[in-house]
Amino acid sequence: MRPTVVDLRRDLAAFAELFAEDGVHELPFAPPGIPRRLQGRDNIRAHLAAASETPLKHQRFEDVAIHETADPEVIIVEYDAVGEVITSGRPYRLSYPGDPGPRRSHRLLA
Repeated sequence: MRPTVVDLRRDLAAFAELFAEDGVHELPFAPPGIPRRLQGRDNIRAHLAAASETPLKHQRFEDVAIHETADPEVIIVEYDAVGEVITSGRPYRLSYPGDPGPRRSHRLLA
């Protein structure tokens, strides 16, 4: 498979596609009512679609770190989402650990 470049500033649907079908996206600081763990690409995609209707304007991902594991088919990805709260104009920064599931041939462009 040829590597895919995804511009995460503009395409959260493509971001969801980076996850394996059974991948996991953890949201450790999610507020009440928001799941702290999303399992499966379809659930991750649905969550990101709903999140795009919040008062947060996503601008970029920073501090992307990809960690190898003992299983060569599994990687752990950590990143910070950076943007602006539209209603207040204040900046936000959220840190996310995540496990996209079995390795896929993709590259992130943050």
